[in-house]
Amino acid sequence: MHYEEFEVITAANGAPSLKFDLACATARNHYIRCTKTQDKQGNDNYNSPCSTGLRVYGGAQVLAAFLARFGRDLLPHTAEHSTCGDANPWVVELGCGCGLVGFTATELFPEVSVMFTDASVDCLNLVAASARRHGLPMIQADANNFTGNLGTHMHRAVVSCPLEWRKEDTIQLISLIEQLSKSLRCQKNGGVRMVLGSDLLYYRVDIKLLLTTCKCLLQYSGDAACSGKDGGSLAPRLAILSHFMRIPDGYKKLQLAAYELGFGIVRVPIEAFIDVNVIQNRGWNGISIVMLFLRPFPHADSHSLEVSKSHRQREEADLAEIKGIFSEAHLPFQSEVLACYSKKSPGDALDDGVYSANGCELDTLPFRF
Repeated sequence: MHYEEFEVITAANGAPSLKFDLACATARNHYIRCTKTQDKQGNDNYNSPCSTGLRVYGGAQVLAAFLARFGRDLLPHTAEHSTCGDANPWVVELGCGCGLVGFTATELFPEVSVMFTDASVDCLNLVAASARRHGLPMIQADANNFTGNLGTHMHRAVVSCPLEWRKEDTIQLISLIEQLSKSLRCQKNGGVRMVLGSDLLYYRVDIKLLLTTCKCLLQYSGDAACSGKDGGSLAPRLAILSHFMRIPDGYKKLQLAAYELGFGIVRVPIEAFIDVNVIQNRGWNGISIVMLFLRPFPHADSHSLEVSKSHRQREEADLAEIKGIFSEAHLPFQSEVLACYSKKSPGDALDDGVYSANGCELDTLPFRF
């Protein structure tokens, strides 16, 4: 098994205080796996899980840094922000790959259960190997059962489970969360508080399926005893995605899908928590973090976004609403770092240029072997 050390930036100047030895493919093996063509040639319906998750990419490193900087402000201890007191909340990582983001969440949120999911069994095997290397008890599950010790003395669970972005799989995952929650020391289930995803938006990904999965998970509020406007908690339920967009017109498609499914969407410029020189030196130019939240009253006609005035108004409404949610919940998150979704930042291309044939400059592309 091949392991590499990955640092998590915890300060704007690039200084790390978290490090993980993660099981991953070697660069050579990864290249071979990703460039194999015999199974793909002439097959437009090729749907096997891809091999990109066998290495760690920039989006995962940026999202891990974001969690290190703002995670405790977005997901405070449940006893402080929940009417359910000891309810056990969950964080779910979609497309976990080698698991850097999930392991960061596990380290930062010791009171929160963390679910690693991926369509690739190879990726989940890497995550399990990394957990063993760090002495972290991990339950390996599928849709119907799980293996591993889960006694009532445990206050949280760390779980890996295969998941494809479709309704049936997501419902089964929620059922598994319910089953696991009943086995914990605190049997109150706080539901899914946060969905995380990094480096998910590339070539053949169905954005709508991804966001539908996020929506289904975030709408699951846990025990009826915790029922209420937001599952008994003032803290918002969020989906946070980090990526270098590799889909043509992807930024626009992501926004349209979000509005169609009833999400509000804002972005966090990574310059708000990482020094520009660090971003450039690490090749993170062009990586974006977006934050999605379910609106109580979805936008009307998402197709009217083609009208620039309506477009701007909706983005401004999203920004005002999420800031209001944080204020109402009395969360310490610095909402001034949030920006309208289409606001451009250095090295990024979120404005009209991204939709043109030559709107991408080579110096904005992340480069690494």
